[in-house]
Amino acid sequence: MQAVDFPRRVNIIMNGKQIHSHREACRLDTVFEYLDWRGDIPLSVSPFNEVDNYIIAKVGCCDFDGIVSEGAEPTPIGAALEAYFSCHGDAKEDFGALASSNLGPVLRRLPETARFRDVLLRCFVRR
Repeated sequence: MQAVDFPRRVNIIMNGKQIHSHREACRLDTVFEYLDWRGDIPLSVSPFNEVDNYIIAKVGCCDFDGIVSEGAEPTPIGAALEAYFSCHGDAKEDFGALASSNLGPVLRRLPETARFRDVLLRCFVRR
């Protein structure tokens, strides 16, 4: 797997006001490195980006049938993943043929991060 290089905006904020902003190169080799780098920053502070999109897409590898409602009632990501792992485990084959062997540990880590802990899941339909 090749590393992803993308520009990172660095903002310096003092007393609630931005006093400096610039871009710098950021090299991330794994999703774990991304969670180390951005996991403590909620989505309300730093907007949803391509890597967040990739991570949320991987959440879709889980079969949340009977865990996440088909209706509009939301389920916190932590509760959904805890229920999923207690029913299915985190072996690679439980996530499907296209999932990496690191998916289980990545998903287990999401509810521990400020970035993803408030994510709500809803409208799961198994087809």
